[in-house]
Amino acid sequence: MKNRFEQILDELYETPNIEFKRSMSWDGKNSELIKDILALANTPGGGYIIIGVKEDEKDRNLLIAEGICEEHEKTYNYDDVKDQVNCYADPAVNLKIYSHNTNKGKKFIFMEVGEFENFPILCKKSNEQLKLSQGDIYYRTKKGRPSSMRVNNHDDLREIIDRSVINRIKFFQEIGISSLINEGGNKKYENELNVPKDKEIFTNISQNIYLEVTVHPIQYKQNIMQLKYCKELVEMNSIKSRNALPFPISATIPKSKDIIGKNHFEISYPGLYGDYKQIWQMYQSGQFKLYYTVENQQNNQKFISPLRMLIIITKLFRFIGNLTNNKSEIQPYLSHGIILKVELKNIKGTALKYERDYLELNDQLYRLGFCEHYVSKINDAPFENNFSGRDFLESDRLARETLSYFMQRFGYNEIPSWFQTIQDNIDSQGW
Repeated sequence: MKNRFEQILDELYETPNIEFKRSMSWDGKNSELIKDILALANTPGGGYIIIGVKEDEKDRNLLIAEGICEEHEKTYNYDDVKDQVNCYADPAVNLKIYSHNTNKGKKFIFMEVGEFENFPILCKKSNEQLKLSQGDIYYRTKKGRPSSMRVNNHDDLREIIDRSVINRIKFFQEIGISSLINEGGNKKYENELNVPKDKEIFTNISQNIYLEVTVHPIQYKQNIMQLKYCKELVEMNSIKSRNALPFPISATIPKSKDIIGKNHFEISYPGLYGDYKQIWQMYQSGQFKLYYTVENQQNNQKFISPLRMLIIITKLFRFIGNLTNNKSEIQPYLSHGIILKVELKNIKGTALKYERDYLELNDQLYRLGFCEHYVSKINDAPFENNFSGRDFLESDRLARETLSYFMQRFGYNEIPSWFQTIQDNIDSQGW
């Protein structure tokens, strides 16, 4: 736990799961922290509130870890805080409080908020001063700078409800009602994975900045489809654009290699002519695995282009949308719910950077902006969520939100409005 606290204070990145607050005392009746605690409890994975970090007076994006003063620290009595928070929470919030000393002699309060177990946390009484209303559900926003807000649209409400359903299924499994979900399904998916056969390309990918993607149905079934169908399924649902390689890569592309494993089909591609290296695997269980390099270089310096990332992630989500909504042997399993994991790996010390200052599109000139000073302090950025098949009817929106999540790992909290214009023109521009 101590290492996790040190990592958070070293990175000083505010995310949907991490909220920093200046040194302040706990006032149970009117604490501004209560809304943040309720919101984190409804956020995937829960999160932390760290007391003792202030915003720079001249630059709000710059955070300063000054520590909590001794007088304020004494007010954080665990039993008092827990009881006063749960006066507003239904069901009760899973809350822990830690006092952490750094090697620089500074002290911080860490409030660890657990994600709800079965049912979303509702606010059970109003407080006008804290802007809390009875019956509301609060959550942490994913767009722009993270903040705690009441749920005010169907997309966010549906996402919370879907997680609640998944948690209830897991609960029924734990008490022995296993007909709703195969026991140990996630572990079975992990156990069936094979290291890619093309060791040379896999080693090259893993030594660079890359995306590792895992998609599978919530319910595990070992042999949904025949082995020979794995290749056909991916190529049938791949994203094809004019003058661009299919996504994922096809076995018909020169230099690609296809390998038939015991329980999966695999294709690797060495990334010729500036294209990104990639390996994908499709398993008979309906599990899809992708390794895809996203690294750019200029003047011997590595960087990540938000523009290229947008195109890659958009194609990825469109491909998943095809898998979950087009008729096939695995479509019924995927449409009932999938688990998606996307990890951006080896990014520590890497900057965000556009390849050019402007982009001309449909006779309009878009200024891309400058973001080189946004550099990642973390090595890996994992994203994981549960989705239903209908969620991917809005795959482009999901792609923008996922890219926003990754850009926040670099401290960049804005997604340009013209990103949707780029998505709308992927096919016509051959990206």
